[in-house]
Amino acid sequence: MLKSFGFYVVLAILAKLPGLAMRLSGTHVSHLIDVCTSDLAILGAGFMLSWSLETAEEHVSRGIALAVIALITVLTEYVVDIYYVSGGKAARLRLHSVCCCEHNRR
Repeated sequence: MLKSFGFYVVLAILAKLPGLAMRLSGTHVSHLIDVCTSDLAILGAGFMLSWSLETAEEHVSRGIALAVIALITVLTEYVVDIYYVSGGKAARLRLHSVCCCEHNRR
């Protein structure tokens, strides 16, 4: 039992490595590869998080463990929203500058 669980933990860690390596190195690849490696990394992180909270239930109450996982889930959604909002403003500024330049050329 423990040997197979160790295999799954190693598999979850290995699933996160390509996405993490690409993000830290700044490597630019096609969007499809970027999406696939990011999905694998998120899936591996999700398994690691759920396994760690199952282990934490032995030491703290189930309610606290569920509250922690709910908090982590909600906070990551806020981080994604903030990322898109900040990037959206820059995209609007680039679009505005392109439109103004095209309009001034006429």
